[in-house]
Amino acid sequence: MVDDGAEATAIYVTDYSRVNWEIPEGTERKKMPAPTAPDTFADATGLTYAVKTDVMGGMGPDLLPFSDSDEAETFAEDYGGRTLGYDEIDRQLVEGIQMTGMG
Repeated sequence: MVDDGAEATAIYVTDYSRVNWEIPEGTERKKMPAPTAPDTFADATGLTYAVKTDVMGGMGPDLLPFSDSDEAETFAEDYGGRTLGYDEIDRQLVEGIQMTGMG
């Protein structure tokens, strides 16, 4: 991550509570879809993130965001990991995901 002093005015991410997703059984590496429809995105600051799960994001190692915190909790329970709010995500966590392939 480059820290050039710029501050984001808005950050949007895929909201998996808005996506009809399914993880196929029997696949070696579980992976979430990467939808691109505008109605699948939400303001990143209001979501709950499943982290350190056994599931890859649609574009690789990822924090998986949900607007329904109960769905995020269930996902983390089903696929390992835990949940965090937006304000709990820090540079160390993101760099750990980038370096190790998962959180």
